[in-house]
Amino acid sequence: MSTLSPSKDDAHGDKPQWDQKQQLSPLRTKLSIPPLRPSWIKRSRLTKRMDEGYGRKLTLLTAPAGFGKTTLILDWVHSHKIPAAWFSVGRGDNDPVQFLSYVILALQNLEASTGKAALSMLHSPQPPPIEAIMINLINELLHVPTEIALVIDDYHFVDAKPVHELITFLLENLPLQMHLIIATRSDPPLPPMARLRSQNQMVELRAADLSFTSDETSLLLKQSLNLRLSAKEIQLLETRTEGWAAGLQLAALSLRDHKDPAGFLKQFKGDNRYIADYLTEEILRRQPEHLRSFMLQTSILDRLCGPLCDAVTLQENSRQILNTMNQANLFVIPLDDRRYWYRYHHLFADLLKQRLHMKPANLVDELHSRASRWFAENGFKTEAVAHALTAKNYAQAVPLIEEVAEIDWDRARESRLLPRSCMN
Repeated sequence: MSTLSPSKDDAHGDKPQWDQKQQLSPLRTKLSIPPLRPSWIKRSRLTKRMDEGYGRKLTLLTAPAGFGKTTLILDWVHSHKIPAAWFSVGRGDNDPVQFLSYVILALQNLEASTGKAALSMLHSPQPPPIEAIMINLINELLHVPTEIALVIDDYHFVDAKPVHELITFLLENLPLQMHLIIATRSDPPLPPMARLRSQNQMVELRAADLSFTSDETSLLLKQSLNLRLSAKEIQLLETRTEGWAAGLQLAALSLRDHKDPAGFLKQFKGDNRYIADYLTEEILRRQPEHLRSFMLQTSILDRLCGPLCDAVTLQENSRQILNTMNQANLFVIPLDDRRYWYRYHHLFADLLKQRLHMKPANLVDELHSRASRWFAENGFKTEAVAHALTAKNYAQAVPLIEEVAEIDWDRARESRLLPRSCMN
């Protein structure tokens, strides 16, 4: 690990609240365990997973915005009365001095004397190497009489290598009575995770785990949001949102203004004003321009792979971009074990398509034409026809339609000529 040194303004442009010469007042709201919302429902299948994690070193909750990561931890902490030190990371917490100070202050909320020496060393005029400070802190934690949990929420705001190294050192030397819980929108670059996973010392909860089941959706709507929907309407809403907690809550907010729930749900898409505002604020605006452009251009596709996206966007690194988006949980869903084919979450795809259609029509048509050519060249004739027709590129569509018709005719003729025994 690197020697501790003061940092300048971090990558987000926020100034650290601490330096080594003067300790400024911490923002105490970062260290307070938030209250649990009364409208939340119990999700026993997930709290059982949290229970399993408490007996191991690390529980990692990684999923896109609005999947209920923080709320699940709060439910578990409050209902089990877990002694928990809580630190909600912000954009300006990439300075290692500031980050470790907050961790120590969070631990002091459980035991006031914990980490006093480490905190003093941290803010001394010439602090020792980070390893020495961490060793001092960990040795003190060995004397904590009860099991405790350190919760680091919103870890995706961390993009400084020294902070990742700090957490790596803590994980590699974690006291037996201490458990680390990390909630994040993207997989953190922590090398010990691979070893912890292989040693069964880690519990992971991802978007697929956090998605609401049909029973949980029904309970949330009826019990917490006071909505009376039929089983068919609940199933439709679950399908539309794919179990996304924020999507369910935002849909329920919209439903309160409608007298015809069934009619509303049939039209419910990612361009709903509440959904669009949330996804725009929490996802799209946080991405660099090149990634927003990639998302918009590839939103015309029902499924995505690197070569196809290269053809549509006229670039050569799409597979890497898709892998990065998957690791960052940017509402892309793998369709195979090899992580070759992906698709966008339905509501996110709706929003992207709406934004794309604000662009000039000739751009959208050109994107569909490029997609059509790739599908045709790679043997996906039906999809090639669909994109060509959407682009109104009839010169491209007609020969493809003729090919598809000929293939279908040959298959139908062969099926009529085959003996019945061959068809069984």
